Amino acid sequence: MKRLMIGQYGHFDKNKQGRDYRDYFFGVEVCMMEKEEDIVALVREAQHQQFQIGVHFPLRKARELRDPLVLAINQDVKDKAYACIEDEIAYIHEKMKPSYILFHYPKPVIISKAVDWRHWRFGDEREFVEEAAYDYETFLSDSERFLEYLTQQATIYGFTPILELDGLNAYMVHREGFIKLLDKYSVVKICLDISRLHLQACMDQAFNPFETVVKYAPYTELVHLSNGRLEDNHTNNHYPALPELSSDKGWADIEHYLSTMNHYNKQYKLLFEHRSDRITDEQLEACYTWVNRLINT
Repeated sequence: MKRLMIGQYGHFDKNKQGRDYRDYFFGVEVCMMEKEEDIVALVREAQHQQFQIGVHFPLRKARELRDPLVLAINQDVKDKAYACIEDEIAYIHEKMKPSYILFHYPKPVIISKAVDWRHWRFGDEREFVEEAAYDYETFLSDSERFLEYLTQQATIYGFTPILELDGLNAYMVHREGFIKLLDKYSVVKICLDISRLHLQACMDQAFNPFETVVKYAPYTELVHLSNGRLEDNHTNNHYPALPELSSDKGWADIEHYLSTMNHYNKQYKLLFEHRSDRITDEQLEACYTWVNRLINT
């Protein structure tokens, strides 16, 4: 089964496609295309090479924030987010038939004041809200509305909706309401970003990323893979997951994450969400070989 993917961000990079893509890969994830001709070129390449396309919302470059604020406290902002999603999904359907459409969730991120979030890469202050201002029942109610909406859109357009967990709050980690919603709206799947999980664990000593993987692995359709460290997250994020990167030096323990995933789910896709331009061809091939072995162990 083909499970590996690469990403194309901003424009269709022919050199990256030629260097990074392999015939045994599942497909390409695309996000924030600046020009329509790049979208056309990607679709043409997908037809030629016979690979699948996944969309990391939005397909077109966002005019403001990348991620729609579907959990916004302000109702006008929330309504605008839904209108943006509906318009973009219709546009995507005109251009392609993606395997999935991925949304960062929750947005705004619901943060704890006990944690120092300076190292998290927020677009601006609209992208987060303090936990004290957003209670558990409201979170569940707003989440159910969004999952029900995505289920309806998936039925109309024939794609898999995926939620990339972006800054997990206590409601998602320590309580079961959101899991019950995933059971109820089972067409909606999860994306786990290993670098994000690692970063959150570095910031919050009370957060156990591996317990989170265990909790969400059965619902996971996609894993985003790169590596990073708290100390240089703003300047060296999305670094390739190379086998020689040691957790003793602050890097994520990739083997531990993937072995934990494999125990509960052996069907997930994996996107190399990394800056491959930072490494040599030999390092890139070593990364592919290592990760391919890990996910199939």
